[in-house]
Amino acid sequence: AAAGYVALAPDVFWRVQPGVEFDSSDQATIAPAIEVTGQWDGEVGLGDLGSALAHLRGLPEVQGATGVIGFCFGGTQTYRVAAAFDPACAVAYYGSGTAGLLDQLDSITCPLLFHFGDNDPYLPNSDVDAIKAATVGHNHVAVHVHAGGGHAFDNHFAPHFSQPRIAVRAWTETLAFLYAHLGGPGKGGA
Repeated sequence: AAAGYVALAPDVFWRVQPGVEFDSSDQATIAPAIEVTGQWDGEVGLGDLGSALAHLRGLPEVQGATGVIGFCFGGTQTYRVAAAFDPACAVAYYGSGTAGLLDQLDSITCPLLFHFGDNDPYLPNSDVDAIKAATVGHNHVAVHVHAGGGHAFDNHFAPHFSQPRIAVRAWTETLAFLYAHLGGPGKGGA
């Protein structure tokens, strides 16, 4: 929203635990968060995300195209939404489940930007290498691997994850990508 877009953040876990929140600054919340994520029904949840995108597209304040962006679990779901619902563009940050879904790559026609770190304990470099290899020849897909980047490097609320220098570089790339595919501030939604 601060970049000038209409933003929608759906409660993706409303079917599991409505309104669930975890304090990402506390490492003790990682295990409970993974537990809630494990209860999420992928197909039903993907339908919910498609409905959220349709809702965003229908908002009167959205004057242009719509895109999707997600981080971690949301990065994987962003990839799935791009394959199933054809947003104008998609940005996926460190989606650790993406390598297992590469069979969906040919369904993605929108511009897609991936951000990964090369020092991510939740996402092996071999998975990132598989994603890079699978996307060769897909000129609408860009894979950015940030040297020294760990998992959730853009999580400013969690000191154990946050890497501000890498996050700023990735966010600058993300904004340029959104501006190129959604138009500048005051256009579209994400």
